[in-house]
Amino acid sequence: MKLSTPWLAILATAAALAADPTGDWYATMTTPGGALRVALHLTRQADGALKATLDSIDQGAMGLAASAAKIDGSAVTVEFQMIKASLKASANEGATELTGEWSQGGAMLPVKFTREKFEIKPAAAVPISAEDRDFILSHLERSRREFYKSLEGVTAAQWKFKPAPDRWSIAECAEHLVTTEDALFGMITNQLLKAPIRDGQRKTRADDQKVEARILDRSQKAKAPEMLIPSGKFTGPETIAPAFNPKRDRTIEFLRTSQEDLRGRVANNMDAYQYFILLSTHTLRHTAQLNEVKTDPSYPK
Repeated sequence: MKLSTPWLAILATAAALAADPTGDWYATMTTPGGALRVALHLTRQADGALKATLDSIDQGAMGLAASAAKIDGSAVTVEFQMIKASLKASANEGATELTGEWSQGGAMLPVKFTREKFEIKPAAAVPISAEDRDFILSHLERSRREFYKSLEGVTAAQWKFKPAPDRWSIAECAEHLVTTEDALFGMITNQLLKAPIRDGQRKTRADDQKVEARILDRSQKAKAPEMLIPSGKFTGPETIAPAFNPKRDRTIEFLRTSQEDLRGRVANNMDAYQYFILLSTHTLRHTAQLNEVKTDPSYPK
């Protein structure tokens, strides 16, 4: 029997639906560093856009958002720009297996996902230590002091002076720090601290120092996300403290009283405690940038 075009279209649609690769996928990848359990989550948004996230379970890195994701029939392509990795795979006829290659750092690893979920036993929580608490509280107070000191005596002309069209003024550096304090605190407390506790080796002070050094290294330029780009809403140095202080005070109060396991929750190979180190060191980074503006030959006297 010869099928008409409408019936062929209906059958094609049904076949595509039957092999729909969206949903949750689980795999154990064999890497040079050992076996790693990963979970891939593919979901359709209300507008039809595809969202993909990855959990690297044994590394404690949860909810890594894909920079691009595409489903073409049974073929799945996902890219993770932040970790310079990508996945190219295809679902079988019943969409019970997803087979392909994981590419990262020049290495190509075969990977086979199934729908069988890993049993993940929660690790025991370990509250922040007294040593870690004292260190981060001191760090946050020091970075605030240095930030405010850099604003002392800045005139209206100096406030808006830009060393070059593509470089920020003192006003822009200061506004960026006010805005970023909120963004980072929200990301840590609303997202990272809700992730499962990682069961494994914990970060040390030596690891924290590497985070600080990386953030303070201004030879590595980074473009701020759109939402953190200054808009010129602060009219002078005297307007910064009333805006920044409540945000920094909230961060300090949280860390002064928190019993959260900050070392046990990890994203992108940094634990929650190190994200607070990043928050404070980010203040020092842009304070250095702010002070650098003052050294420009054309800086108003």
